[in-house]
Amino acid sequence: MQIATMTSLLYSKRNTKEKMPVVESLQRLKRAGFSHIDLNLCGISRKEMEFCWEDWEKETARLVETAEKLDIRFVQSHAPYYPGKCFDPEAAEFNAHFEKMLLRSAEICRRAGIVFAVVHPVRDPRFPAEDKEAHLKMTRELHRSFLEKCGEYGIAPAFENMPGPEQENRFGRTAGDLMLLCDALKEYHVGVCWDFGHGNLSFGDQTVEIEKLTGRILCVHVHDNRGKNDDHLMPFMGSIPWEKVLPAMRRTGFSNDLVLEVGQNGNMPDELKDESCLLCAHASRILIRLFEEQQ
Repeated sequence: MQIATMTSLLYSKRNTKEKMPVVESLQRLKRAGFSHIDLNLCGISRKEMEFCWEDWEKETARLVETAEKLDIRFVQSHAPYYPGKCFDPEAAEFNAHFEKMLLRSAEICRRAGIVFAVVHPVRDPRFPAEDKEAHLKMTRELHRSFLEKCGEYGIAPAFENMPGPEQENRFGRTAGDLMLLCDALKEYHVGVCWDFGHGNLSFGDQTVEIEKLTGRILCVHVHDNRGKNDDHLMPFMGSIPWEKVLPAMRRTGFSNDLVLEVGQNGNMPDELKDESCLLCAHASRILIRLFEEQQ
């Protein structure tokens, strides 16, 4: 297990909509000590990354070449996710674009040698929150072409737990929802991405849900919050009891990297971003120690 982070640790630029090129992000993350990387491709559906446009293949080649030169290994990816809490059946133009970008993300993962791709479950607004089968069907239909492409490329999709209070009953929030997805889509070798920050927003004790997913968790997203908002803080800046949740994760049999999904760098001045990455790398080493020392 190595320290690992999403490329989105270095993504936004202060007081502007401009984004940092992924190649620059890789170079700076390597200097901070990160060699295991999650390629965050969420921004391609929002048309804010270099892989959105017609020269995406050239940009992908640059990405792969840079990773090879820096001795960086891509351990997973965050595929584009559908915005909001529900699918919008009336948004035909966006839905076509979203499917195109999902498929492109699978192709980028193939070229970068990525074997895990994280996606979000969706809710069908035409049915009540309690109708899990309807939301499962909607999730399958929205991702069908992507799942088939992943199967062709040997990529395992991992559905992420969604945040929210119990009364919201958001599809994908609970271990039960995620197990339903895994069982229904087992032909695609689907697994789970457990997001600790989302778990902290959803449950008083997320370890109960984590342990229900024994043998199913392929990926994790590591970030912190104070139990109210999805802040994506560095670990130890919020209220998550890492000394408790990490042993629970270990008991599931999980052994892949603890990938940071930290967003606190977004509005920092550029001269602070590198120092913040160093601090995140230090926090990551502490998390690994907490995970491993209780064997």
